[in-house]
Parts: sequence; C-alpha cells; structure tokens
Amino acid sequence: MSFRTEVQPRLNPFAFPPDTTSRFFLLLVFVTAADILYWHGIASQLGGTITELDRCLYGHPAFGPDMLDPSQLALLTRCAQLLSTREAPWLAVGVALLACATLALYWMYPVWLRWRFGLTTFPEEELPDVTAELEELCALAELRQRPAFLWNPLDGSPQPKAYGRRGGYCIALTGGLLVAYDLSVCIL
Repeated sequence: MSFRTEVQPRLNPFAFPPDTTSRFFLLLVFVTAADILYWHGIASQLGGTITELDRCLYGHPAFGPDMLDPSQLALLTRCAQLLSTREAPWLAVGVALLACATLALYWMYPVWLRWRFGLTTFPEEELPDVTAELEELCALAELRQRPAFLWNPLDGSPQPKAYGRRGGYCIALTGGLLVAYDLSVCIL
C-alpha cells in the first residue's frame, strides 16, 4: 500500500491575489487614460491645436449630416491626422512625466515608510532566538531572497508590516510583537 503525498504549493507572502492584480491593472489603465485626457486639454489650450483644427476645417462643422459625404470625410481625416501629429508630443511628455513620477514614488515609498514608522535595522545578534525563528519562517516560506528585517522597539502594536519593492522586501517588526512572541514562548 503506497501513500501518495501531495506537493504543497510554495507560500509567497508577497504575492498579489488575482483580484487585486486585476484591480491594480485597471487602476493603471484609468490613470494613464486620465493623464492622456489631461494633456489633450493642455495641448488644446496651450498648443493651439483647437485653432489649427478650426483653420483646417475651413469653417465646416466636424460633426453633422454632411459628415458621411466623401469630400467631407477626406477633409476630416486630413484634419484629424494634423491634429494627432500636433498633439503627439504633448501626450508623450505627459505620459513620460507620469511614468517618471510613478517610478519615483515606487522607489521612494519604502524609504518613506522606514522613516515614517521609525524603523531601524533589527539587532540579530542581540536576539538570537527571534532571529532563528525568523530564519525558520523564511525557510518554511521558501523565499528566494531573505527580506530585510527592521524594527521599532517602541511601537506597542503586535502586528508586523510587510512592504518593499522588487528586490528589496522588508518586514517591520514591533516591540509589541516581540513581547507577544516572548509571552507565547514562555507559555509553551
């Protein structure tokens, strides 16, 4: 009689649940669309694209019953091409600024959190039993890269915080968590 053992899936504490991933993707799409719409407005006002479009149309309305007339359709196509070439640099600048701001926030957010929570490097040599427990948890979770352990011994909250960016994950421990760990070790 042979027993079949099932392989347990690897536990990854930093993985997004699928629902969160799709919502995050939608957020990116809508923020980018809003940014493009905003820069379209700037190009219209500051770049003068609206006045160029009016000059291109020669006073013909852009929308109306004549719109399906082949000559009117050719004029609209030519004017739309002119408009898109005039607006493209404005939209490219807007999307580039959005990407730069997003990358800056992504890069600086962990630094800000470290400052905000008053975190310092975890003293591994002073607390060897806690360090051994943390190493065991990392091995159990089969993490490819060990996160940086930080702490604030004055924070009484018993809840750790996980944050970071790709290649630089951090786990913030608190004094309250270590007190709760000490009590649970004493009880066991």
